[in-house]
Amino acid sequence: MPEFIPTEASGSGGKSMKKIAFLLFLFGFSFVIIPCGYTEVPADVSFIVSPAAFVPTISGDKEKFEEDHWLSRNPTAGIKEFSYSKHINKTDTLEMDGRALIGNNDYSFNAEYIRDGLGSLLFEFKEFRKYYDGSGGIASVLPSALSSSYPRVAELDTDLHLDIGEFKLEGVLETEDYPLISLAYIREFKDGVKSLTSWSSVESGVTDPKAYPTFLELDEIVDILKLGVSGEIKDVKASLDQTVEHAEIEMQKINNLTVNTNGSFSDIRKKYENIDFDQYNTIIRLSKQLNDKVFSSFGLMFNHYIGGSIEAITDTSTSSYNENHPWNPASIEYNVVTLLKNFSFTPTKDVSWAAALKAEFSDKNGAARYDRDKNPINGVIDAFRYIKTERDNKKFGESLKFKCSKIKDAVFYAEADFEQEKIGLYESQVDLGTSPDTDVYTRDTDTHQYNNDYKLGFKWYPAAKLNLTAQYNYKQRLRDYDHKERTGDAVSGYSAYMNSLDINSHIPSLRLNYKPANWLAYNLFYSFNTDIYEVRTDASMSTEQAQYKSHVYSIDMTLTPSDYLYLTLLYQKTKAVTFTNARRSTGETVLPAYNADNDVLSLVCNYASSANTTLEGSYSMARADNFDANSTFLPLGLDNLLQDISLSFKRKLTDDKTLDLKYTFSQYDEDSNGGVDDYEAHIIYAGLNVAF
Repeated sequence: MPEFIPTEASGSGGKSMKKIAFLLFLFGFSFVIIPCGYTEVPADVSFIVSPAAFVPTISGDKEKFEEDHWLSRNPTAGIKEFSYSKHINKTDTLEMDGRALIGNNDYSFNAEYIRDGLGSLLFEFKEFRKYYDGSGGIASVLPSALSSSYPRVAELDTDLHLDIGEFKLEGVLETEDYPLISLAYIREFKDGVKSLTSWSSVESGVTDPKAYPTFLELDEIVDILKLGVSGEIKDVKASLDQTVEHAEIEMQKINNLTVNTNGSFSDIRKKYENIDFDQYNTIIRLSKQLNDKVFSSFGLMFNHYIGGSIEAITDTSTSSYNENHPWNPASIEYNVVTLLKNFSFTPTKDVSWAAALKAEFSDKNGAARYDRDKNPINGVIDAFRYIKTERDNKKFGESLKFKCSKIKDAVFYAEADFEQEKIGLYESQVDLGTSPDTDVYTRDTDTHQYNNDYKLGFKWYPAAKLNLTAQYNYKQRLRDYDHKERTGDAVSGYSAYMNSLDINSHIPSLRLNYKPANWLAYNLFYSFNTDIYEVRTDASMSTEQAQYKSHVYSIDMTLTPSDYLYLTLLYQKTKAVTFTNARRSTGETVLPAYNADNDVLSLVCNYASSANTTLEGSYSMARADNFDANSTFLPLGLDNLLQDISLSFKRKLTDDKTLDLKYTFSQYDEDSNGGVDDYEAHIIYAGLNVAF
């Protein structure tokens, strides 16, 4: 199997933040542990620390294990949790907490200094690692050099993960006679490599599946400044929140990758993209209790977004199909104004009404240039493309809610939400140069959208330990497209194709909560969902229909037969199917329905054998059995099983020390991709909780 290793992400935002955070953690931990180790600890000081270690042993797909459990395949050790609290004097308090699991790149450190009657200063840092598996799609035509199993699935032999984190510094001024004022600076970052589902070609040919796994290198930094002011003036509660945000994002991905039958790469097409944007967001809220029966509130939001991107594509192939794209710019500007008015009216203690009105106005304008070198042998840019987009939205919404509990042991409620929207969209694309494409188009479309939601339900309490909730929800999504201008035809294709889309959803549900005894309680739930899609297009003026159906059953049970024994059980079964009018390109045989059935089970048993010892066992399972290899070119569904079994032991050694031991067995089997992602793992955890 070939190895295609991603380069290290170019950004340093995440790495520098890690160093800062680790130093702050060590400083904070030293600040806490040194006084506690060498001085007498006052009664108003609380300090708890929990050193811990995770040791996994994995056979099979280690990357899939990491993706499922967000845990490194390598041993992990450090401080699982520490907390420190000290009353410095009558008005000042210092609180700190955090963790540092170095092998798993899992860090956090929080420190807050509070002065009663004045406010607080807060520092927060957190970072965690998200893992990804490098498996691609199912394809029987994959060359044997890539995969010998059938169905064949290629897998990247790389370490894919993102380090995600946030740094925050906030000050709050809270005094008795003045408004509450808060000012915060936040930096968010993502740094690393993640897998993609936009797979690339396996080998040349018109029937090649897009099945080879690809990845994205990402370096993202977002800086946010927040200002908040809130208070009360003449019984009117008012608040103002202002946010300024700046982002810089660098991305690199495999846009297309062709593999020969011997497993070597013949064409690697990389796409580079840099994005930066500024966003300004203002939110104003006003609310007042007009009298003991009427409450009113008003909200206004203004959002301004302006951003740009620049992208390029490099292609290592020497074939005539190769394309190189120079750095092409794009820009976008977006403005949104939203108004929201709410009323609530409670004429009696048994009846309540609520109503809301919403209006939203937005405009979006974008422009892009897309130049290409379609024949890199001569090194000349021979195709120039200019794209322009203008979008204008007007949206209005109304909401009405009613609740009545006049009837003994019952509550009736009804809700209705309506939304009307008009979208004006203009798009144009012009191709120039010595070798331009022929897909020049113009489109001017007005879209009218109507979203209506209706909900009716009741809750019945026939006995003190029994209640029943029944609800019916009906949703409408209506889309009508008025194409005032468009280019193209039925042969080469229209620039705007759809004429209407209607979606109708029916969702009845039933929930039963019953506690027949003090030691037993359970909840039963059932929901049936039907979505009907009706589409009219230029290809067929008759209405074509697709349908989605699902049944969801669940039971949630809690048993406490004694003060020392506690058991919980959760089981949920979903049966879902989708029917479409999609047909194979080789004939008129209708594709089979797509099934998405799954089962989820969780069982936990906790037993306190003595005042100092607790034993716990748990089992969790998630299963799908829907794989249908109906076609060489289009296998559907998933057939997999994930299950975890855990046993834990907690022992209070002394008043201030508790030992925590845990063993977990985890197993994953997936038959639909030939077992490429299968694994078995044994995880041993040991921790010690110490209170000073």
